[in-house]
Amino acid sequence: MGKKSKTPKTSASVAASKTPQQLSKKVVPLKSKRKRKFKPVQAVKGIPEDSLKKLVANVKRSKDEVSSNWQAFLASGQLPEASKSDKKKSSSVTQASIKQSSNIQSFKKINKEAITEIQEAPTIDFMSDDTYISELDPKTEAQKRELTRCIAMDCEMVGVFDGKESVLARVSLVNQHGECVYDRFVKPKEKVADYRTKVSGVRPSDLKRGEEFEVVQKEVAAILEGRILVGHALRNDMKVLLINHPPKMVRDTSRFRPFRNVTNGRTPSLKKLAEEILGVTIQTGEHSSVEDAKATMQLYNLYQKEWEEHRLQKKVFRRKNAIAAAVGQSKIQTKNKKTVKTNQTLSDEFVAF
Repeated sequence: MGKKSKTPKTSASVAASKTPQQLSKKVVPLKSKRKRKFKPVQAVKGIPEDSLKKLVANVKRSKDEVSSNWQAFLASGQLPEASKSDKKKSSSVTQASIKQSSNIQSFKKINKEAITEIQEAPTIDFMSDDTYISELDPKTEAQKRELTRCIAMDCEMVGVFDGKESVLARVSLVNQHGECVYDRFVKPKEKVADYRTKVSGVRPSDLKRGEEFEVVQKEVAAILEGRILVGHALRNDMKVLLINHPPKMVRDTSRFRPFRNVTNGRTPSLKKLAEEILGVTIQTGEHSSVEDAKATMQLYNLYQKEWEEHRLQKKVFRRKNAIAAAVGQSKIQTKNKKTVKTNQTLSDEFVAF
């Protein structure tokens, strides 16, 4: 039998041999650099097969390809208007960017002002005799007048009855910046026999416009509460004010040991301390409670570190002595107990014998 010649199958002949259903399931893959596998278009309920084929054929092949309809729309120059939601989003973004930029500008402005303020800060004369330690930290006028941790107090008195008994006539308080924060004259309840004007500087007209004693007493006590009280011979001031202050919160310049060395161990006067340590002259004529309070505060500021260290050392020394005394007392009690027990044992043995 002769061999049958095989005719090559062309794409047309292959297509002719396929049924319409088979043709509809075949999809030409998209042209791309990387081969992808696509699932054949399947029939969707309610959509004809011809429409599905057109949808697949019109899909963009790459990011650069645009459909002819879209190209024609762009060529016409008619762009769609932004919706309200889009406008709202864009406006909010713009406002946020404006706000951010304004913040940056204000920040730069503040920095510039701060630099200017630092450059214009007043210099301090460290060689001046009346320089306060607190002035090393420049402050505003309002901050200088505020109540500080330490308050200096000084009082002026007048004589009543026979002129020898003293009552409060004026009280002044100075903060640690050397600023007067309280200054009041007080109306005396008793008849004044001696105003002591040459020393106190108090006159009858001052007391006529003064405050009631109870009012001044409460105001001063409220200011001093919880604060360190600085002054000279404070026992006399607190006596006429009829107030008490915790001893651990009192700094009396008349009792500080280094200040006593100025007068060879005797109690120094405030005038002497001001002359020898501060190099200033006070109380040349009439006294001023404000001036005296400022002097005591300046003395404390100059010796504050040494003063507080000295107090701490005394506290530690007292605590050690208290512990040693407690331990010694405990040893004595233990020894006494042993002695009593021994004596009791000997007594029992003697009775048994």
